[in-house]
Amino acid sequence: MALSDKQAVLGRVMEQQQINSTVDYGLVEGKRRTIEKRLGEIEKVISKLYEDYALGRLAGASIDNLMPKYQREQEELKKQLSALQEQSAEYDATEQNAGKWISLIRQYSDL
Repeated sequence: MALSDKQAVLGRVMEQQQINSTVDYGLVEGKRRTIEKRLGEIEKVISKLYEDYALGRLAGASIDNLMPKYQREQEELKKQLSALQEQSAEYDATEQNAGKWISLIRQYSDL
């Protein structure tokens, strides 16, 4: 099968990996994109808060109340993103290893 249809074998290997894993990599990627989007939004909000404060449109007390909330959320999201990236890296490594394995099968099949 590895000789005739490399993609089919790779698909089956990754399918088996998904079955053996407790992690749904489709959900991991979706969560990762959502977190990255939210981190971008938080960066914009923090920048806007500092800008409004610097231009005198926002009182110091207001920024003192808002900033810790956004900074805590930002740190928590960064931790979650790091964990999700590790899971994605494991999946990518499995896919690369499967590809190498298939290549070796094809290489040595003519012996």
